[in-house]
Amino acid sequence: MSFLAALRRDGRSVPVMLLTARDDVASVVDGLNVGADDYLRKPFEMEELIARVRALVRRPGAAFQPVLALGNLLLDCRELRVKVAGVAIGLSRREASALEVLVRNAGRVISKSVLEDALYGFDDGVSSNAVEVLVHRIRKKLMQAGARPEIQTLRGIGYLIEDVRS
Repeated sequence: MSFLAALRRDGRSVPVMLLTARDDVASVVDGLNVGADDYLRKPFEMEELIARVRALVRRPGAAFQPVLALGNLLLDCRELRVKVAGVAIGLSRREASALEVLVRNAGRVISKSVLEDALYGFDDGVSSNAVEVLVHRIRKKLMQAGARPEIQTLRGIGYLIEDVRS
């Protein structure tokens, strides 16, 4: 709570959601009064968390843009829809979510563990090569659509997406 108070005192408007087991009304009120944008009590359903996070980033002034562009790729993060050169391409929800993580961090290396944490819940049984397979499918679909951004695999380090000018 003190960190959140300091964040707000410094004028930072990054969206903040508190996830906590404290479920009494006083704790909720305190969290919201200190500057939280939302408060979610444990236990919660993953679908509710995802919906609340999407609602946070849709708000005016949110730190995240709802539509991302990289090269000839356009990603609508609200709807998880992807277009390459104006043509929609079909990605699963998980593929689009992985692509969102990569595009939000374009030009930076994203480790396999960061992608796993962003895409899979604690209780999900994730095979050791799940991320590799997912990135391979995304890469293949983007290449078939003629996307300029390319996902590179940096063995032992992670993944990098960059706009490659042709």
